Amino acid sequence: MSLLVLKEYQDSRVVIVGALEGSYYTLIDFLYMQEFSYKDILILTGNFINVDNPNSEKLINFIRESANVFSIKGANEKIFLDAVESKKHQICHFNLTQEDIYFLENLPLIIELHDNIYIVNAGYNPTINLDKQNPDYTIYKTNVVADNDWYNQEQQGSIFCFTHSKLDKTKLPGGYNLGNIDNNLHALILYKDSEPILIKI
Repeated sequence: MSLLVLKEYQDSRVVIVGALEGSYYTLIDFLYMQEFSYKDILILTGNFINVDNPNSEKLINFIRESANVFSIKGANEKIFLDAVESKKHQICHFNLTQEDIYFLENLPLIIELHDNIYIVNAGYNPTINLDKQNPDYTIYKTNVVADNDWYNQEQQGSIFCFTHSKLDKTKLPGGYNLGNIDNNLHALILYKDSEPILIKI
């Protein structure tokens, strides 16, 4: 599945968090501070695992076992799955079941929320329909930062939340860059009928 639609959550508070790189306890502390509950939903912008961080396994279990937590597939997940396929996954400091692998393989590339809000990992091709986006583009496109790239263009009323470690701006015409945990945890909180709230801790 390349596109996951979550429009049924339009009355919920939505918490969108940038790349965690295995930082499970940082996420849990943040959710505790925000009084996160079953009425809310949490969406991660991918890159939530890191092969050198054993807490990645806790993050995978947390996402899999929570009915109101979602993530898209990022570069870290794609690289890990490619290593699994080529039998090189022994380099990881955590152990995954076949169900975990299946879960990672089936993560969407794009999540669509209400009010034209989309969550992607690092790229979006405005010339291609959302449900036809190419994994190589959505995951790896923004390895090169160019002034004329998609995140510097307004997309006809749409807002994109994404992860880009090489951009130093959080808010851009295309949406919100929630970055990488190495530069603090960045989150966007969406309430119905109010402006988004950006949080950095």
